[in-house]
Amino acid sequence: MSSLPAPIVTESDRQAVIYDRIFWIAYLANLVIVTANALSFRFADMVTYLGGDNTITGTIASLGTVCGLASRLLLGQMVDRYGTRIIWIVSSLIYILGALGLAFAETISWQIYLSRAFYAIGIGSMLTCSMVHIQGRVPIHRRTEVIGVLGSSGFVGMITGALLGDYLTGTISNESFRYLILFSTAAGLGTFYLFLALIMTHDDVHEEPNHTPTLLPLIWRYWPGLIILVSTIMGMCFTISTVFLTRFAHSLGFAGIGWYFSSYAISAFFLRLLTTSWIRVMSRRLLIVIGLCAHSLGLLCLPWVTLPWHLVFPAILSGFGHALLFPCVVSLTTKCFPKEYQGTANSVVLGSVDIGALIFSPMIGWTIDQFGFQVMFRLGALCALLMAISFYLADRNLTDEDLALHRPQIKQGSSS
Repeated sequence: MSSLPAPIVTESDRQAVIYDRIFWIAYLANLVIVTANALSFRFADMVTYLGGDNTITGTIASLGTVCGLASRLLLGQMVDRYGTRIIWIVSSLIYILGALGLAFAETISWQIYLSRAFYAIGIGSMLTCSMVHIQGRVPIHRRTEVIGVLGSSGFVGMITGALLGDYLTGTISNESFRYLILFSTAAGLGTFYLFLALIMTHDDVHEEPNHTPTLLPLIWRYWPGLIILVSTIMGMCFTISTVFLTRFAHSLGFAGIGWYFSSYAISAFFLRLLTTSWIRVMSRRLLIVIGLCAHSLGLLCLPWVTLPWHLVFPAILSGFGHALLFPCVVSLTTKCFPKEYQGTANSVVLGSVDIGALIFSPMIGWTIDQFGFQVMFRLGALCALLMAISFYLADRNLTDEDLALHRPQIKQGSSS
């Protein structure tokens, strides 16, 4: 990975208006799409209803992830070349088609595999476009902050979607109709999201880079290092909570997972706002280690759950880990790439999360089928803890450039 010169932060950068009308529309849009995605947490239940098991669920989810990951090989460079607006529109349409395909699935057939693939491609690309768009509007030293604040809307969306999913599940007794409504609602929210994306990018002007290297040389040149492995562990943790936790709750006779995602989202929301100021005084690398340890403890607590409210404590720990990890991981990865290649940079970091889901989804499903949920949770906790130790040992002597950029700077042109 080549090192880049530290950017000079001017006074105009420091006084830049970040939380403007466009930001709050982006905030609403992120809330909407995360609400829609939270409805898909019942995907494992739908597969079971259609005659599948945990292994088939993991296989379908992995196939969708493979397609989403493959699309990222082109996505980043397409964003760099054609701009965020065009790719955002196409991605949203693909997502809507995928959600509708899942809504009308009646058997474990090619339709459910294809629809899940469309769903994964669409939502992954939409989130990438959102990250590129919001980071392109702020000074480099405030990227972690703005990613964190924008991401807090996702936690509100998570609790909204989880509660809405529980409500629909509890009130619609006909399972076929229930999943039709769940995924049709997700498609409708995706349509509203598309409308908001059109508003946000209405006045955008894109300047195509003079030279766009092919993907692999670009990644090789600006390779961000061990942070990519951290992203894969994030993918594992997200897969456990979003795909398989519902099955765990049902195996214990719980009516839903509202306790978990309500606690997860509420704690993560407030902790995200609290920890936004931490990046000005603490290394992002240290925050990543703390976040991984919190995820590990959260997973380690799940085998002890016997009542619905017991889900609260592991949810708070995992929510804390999520609150710390995502903005730090994204900003540490994207800062390695020049401004004109931010589409590729965001595709790399979000794609590595997908790789984690791809690798671990079938392993998680197989482990559950063979040894049960308790063993799976403990193995997941061990993976997160080992990653925290490895990352700390590898990067403990590295400095965080953003800490210096947050301090008062010498006038432009002086060394920083």
